[in-house]
Amino acid sequence: MKGLVVVTYCTFALLLAIIGYSAFNLFYDYNPITMSNVTLDKTEYRPGETVKVTMDVVKRTDHSCRVTRQLVDGIIYSLPTYKSNMPAGVYQTTDTTANIPLGLPPGTYHLAISLEYDYPPFRMITYQFQTPSFRVVP
Repeated sequence: MKGLVVVTYCTFALLLAIIGYSAFNLFYDYNPITMSNVTLDKTEYRPGETVKVTMDVVKRTDHSCRVTRQLVDGIIYSLPTYKSNMPAGVYQTTDTTANIPLGLPPGTYHLAISLEYDYPPFRMITYQFQTPSFRVVP
Protein backbone atom coordinates (compact mmCIF):
# COMPACT_ATOMS: atom_id res chain seq x y z
CA MET A 1 0.00 0.00 0.00
CA LYS A 2 2.85 2.37 0.86
CA GLY A 3 4.44 1.77 -2.57
CA LEU A 4 1.18 2.71 -4.30
CA VAL A 5 1.10 6.06 -2.46
CA VAL A 6 4.70 6.80 -3.51
CA VAL A 7 3.93 5.95 -7.15
CA THR A 8 0.82 8.16 -7.03
CA TYR A 9 2.76 11.12 -5.60
CA CYS A 10 5.58 10.68 -8.13
CA THR A 11 3.08 10.50 -11.01
CA PHE A 12 1.31 13.62 -9.76
CA ALA A 13 4.64 15.50 -9.37
CA LEU A 14 5.71 14.48 -12.88
CA LEU A 15 2.38 15.61 -14.31
CA LEU A 16 2.69 19.00 -12.57
CA ALA A 17 6.24 19.39 -13.88
CA ILE A 18 5.14 18.67 -17.45
CA ILE A 19 2.23 21.12 -17.20
CA GLY A 20 4.51 23.79 -15.69
CA TYR A 21 7.17 23.35 -18.38
CA SER A 22 4.55 23.47 -21.13
CA ALA A 23 2.92 26.60 -19.69
CA PHE A 24 6.33 28.29 -19.42
CA ASN A 25 7.11 27.58 -23.07
CA LEU A 26 3.67 28.73 -24.20
CA PHE A 27 3.63 32.04 -22.33
CA TYR A 28 7.24 33.12 -21.75
CA ASP A 29 8.05 36.30 -23.68
CA TYR A 30 10.93 35.09 -25.86
CA ASN A 31 12.71 38.01 -27.54
CA PRO A 32 15.44 36.36 -29.63
CA ILE A 33 16.45 39.29 -31.85
CA THR A 34 16.05 43.02 -32.46
CA MET A 35 16.96 44.81 -35.69
CA SER A 36 17.40 48.57 -35.97
CA ASN A 37 18.86 51.17 -38.35
CA VAL A 38 17.87 49.15 -41.42
CA THR A 39 19.35 50.82 -44.51
CA LEU A 40 19.95 49.98 -48.17
CA ASP A 41 23.12 50.59 -50.19
CA LYS A 42 21.17 52.54 -52.86
CA THR A 43 17.65 53.64 -53.79
CA GLU A 44 17.40 52.25 -57.36
CA TYR A 45 18.00 48.71 -58.54
CA ARG A 46 17.82 46.93 -61.86
CA PRO A 47 16.54 43.35 -62.27
CA GLY A 48 19.30 40.90 -61.41
CA GLU A 49 21.07 43.22 -58.95
CA THR A 50 21.67 42.34 -55.30
CA VAL A 51 20.02 44.37 -52.57
CA LYS A 52 22.49 45.03 -49.74
CA VAL A 53 20.64 45.53 -46.46
CA THR A 54 22.70 46.85 -43.53
CA MET A 55 21.28 46.65 -40.01
CA ASP A 56 22.22 46.79 -36.36
CA VAL A 57 21.51 43.47 -34.66
CA VAL A 58 21.00 42.50 -31.03
CA LYS A 59 20.69 38.70 -30.99
CA ARG A 60 20.04 37.07 -27.63
CA THR A 61 20.12 33.40 -28.64
CA ASP A 62 22.18 30.94 -30.64
CA HIS A 63 19.05 29.40 -32.20
CA SER A 64 18.95 29.41 -35.98
CA CYS A 65 15.95 30.83 -37.84
CA ARG A 66 14.11 30.61 -41.15
CA VAL A 67 14.31 33.83 -43.15
CA THR A 68 11.40 34.63 -45.46
CA ARG A 69 11.70 37.65 -47.75
CA GLN A 70 9.12 39.33 -49.93
CA LEU A 71 9.25 42.25 -52.33
CA VAL A 72 6.10 44.29 -51.71
CA ASP A 73 4.53 46.78 -54.15
CA GLY A 74 0.83 46.26 -53.53
CA ILE A 75 1.47 42.77 -54.93
CA ILE A 76 3.78 40.43 -53.01
CA TYR A 77 6.71 38.75 -54.78
CA SER A 78 8.22 36.02 -52.61
CA LEU A 79 11.94 35.30 -52.64
CA PRO A 80 13.48 31.94 -51.66
CA THR A 81 13.47 31.07 -47.96
CA TYR A 82 16.78 30.19 -46.28
CA LYS A 83 18.11 29.25 -42.84
CA SER A 84 20.27 31.75 -40.94
CA ASN A 85 22.77 30.91 -38.18
CA MET A 86 23.79 34.40 -37.08
CA PRO A 87 25.77 34.31 -33.83
CA ALA A 88 24.46 35.81 -30.60
CA GLY A 89 25.74 39.26 -29.76
CA VAL A 90 25.50 42.95 -30.67
CA TYR A 91 26.88 43.89 -34.08
CA GLN A 92 26.21 45.44 -37.47
CA THR A 93 25.69 43.12 -40.43
CA THR A 94 25.07 43.35 -44.17
CA ASP A 95 22.68 40.89 -45.80
CA THR A 96 23.30 40.28 -49.51
CA THR A 97 20.92 37.37 -50.06
CA ALA A 98 18.13 39.27 -51.87
CA ASN A 99 18.41 39.55 -55.65
CA ILE A 100 15.90 41.49 -57.72
CA PRO A 101 14.16 38.88 -59.93
CA LEU A 102 14.71 39.34 -63.67
CA GLY A 103 10.97 39.47 -64.44
CA LEU A 104 10.05 41.95 -61.69
CA PRO A 105 8.04 44.89 -63.08
CA PRO A 106 9.38 48.41 -62.50
CA GLY A 107 7.95 50.20 -59.47
CA THR A 108 8.53 51.23 -55.88
CA TYR A 109 9.09 48.31 -53.49
CA HIS A 110 10.20 47.51 -49.99
CA LEU A 111 11.66 44.27 -48.73
CA ALA A 112 9.54 42.64 -45.99
CA ILE A 113 11.63 40.22 -43.93
CA SER A 114 10.34 37.64 -41.45
CA LEU A 115 12.58 35.67 -39.06
CA GLU A 116 10.98 32.53 -37.59
CA TYR A 117 12.50 30.91 -34.51
CA ASP A 118 11.32 27.47 -33.34
CA TYR A 119 11.35 27.04 -29.56
CA PRO A 120 10.49 23.52 -28.49
CA PRO A 121 8.08 22.11 -27.79
CA PHE A 122 5.21 24.43 -28.79
CA ARG A 123 6.37 27.87 -29.88
CA MET A 124 7.32 29.65 -33.06
CA ILE A 125 8.48 33.22 -32.50
CA THR A 126 8.29 35.50 -35.55
CA TYR A 127 10.18 38.79 -35.83
CA GLN A 128 9.25 40.99 -38.79
CA PHE A 129 10.77 44.15 -40.20
CA GLN A 130 10.99 45.94 -43.52
CA THR A 131 13.53 47.99 -45.44
CA PRO A 132 13.07 51.55 -46.66
CA SER A 133 11.40 51.84 -50.06
CA PHE A 134 13.44 51.58 -53.24
CA ARG A 135 12.73 51.71 -56.95
CA VAL A 136 13.17 48.97 -59.51
CA VAL A 137 13.93 50.44 -62.93
CA PRO A 138 14.18 48.64 -66.29
